[in-house]
Amino acid sequence: MHLNPIIPLGFIIGLVLCTFAFVYIIASKAIRSTERKTDILRIYAERGEEPPQSVIDALSASDSGNGFKWPMKPETRARHFSEFASCCVFALGAAGIAWWRAAAPGQGSQAFVILAAIVAMIFAAGAVSHLVTALHIRDGQ
Repeated sequence: MHLNPIIPLGFIIGLVLCTFAFVYIIASKAIRSTERKTDILRIYAERGEEPPQSVIDALSASDSGNGFKWPMKPETRARHFSEFASCCVFALGAAGIAWWRAAAPGQGSQAFVILAAIVAMIFAAGAVSHLVTALHIRDGQ
């Protein structure tokens, strides 16, 4: 029996769209939380006051829990747009491979299609995350 390529393609597109929505919601929530923290610190900066230690502890405790920060590259729009583009290339490539293999009859074809679809969703999620961050990052960050 030959598998209609529209069925796996529809499944892949549906999963990718659900992944986009999920990642967008999570990333937007994280960005709003960071913006609220920045606004609180900005109020103290405008007053010319040092925030109390309790405020600093409360704001930093909600970040990661352990207080450890990995060394990171500077957060810029260009960096996030470039990572968005590279994630899109890999997501589209993996989705193309999944679509191509879904139409090919064979024994191990279905497992490969599922694996390629999962890889496509992971890169699509990364692309959405970088796009949301690039669109919401403030100038000068």
